[in-house]
Amino acid sequence: MANATDCDWRDLCHRMAFEYPSYVVEMAAMLPLAPRDDRPAIEALVAHEQAIVDFARAENAGDETSQRFLVNFLSRYAADQTSA
Repeated sequence: MANATDCDWRDLCHRMAFEYPSYVVEMAAMLPLAPRDDRPAIEALVAHEQAIVDFARAENAGDETSQRFLVNFLSRYAADQTSA
């Protein structure tokens, strides 16, 4: 992936929508391998990447409420700093 400063907003959203899903899959695959104590942090990481993908897809579609995915992630994980 190119450096984010090398592209404009639309290009960045396109890249996030189409390149980041593979990161979600890779991170989710870590869950069964991780020690039980680490799973909440990895779950938060997976949720973070999924929120970015969902945001980018909605943004690409012109959805004016695309930020809801990020807000929902923050409302779920921001208060619990041990898992985010």
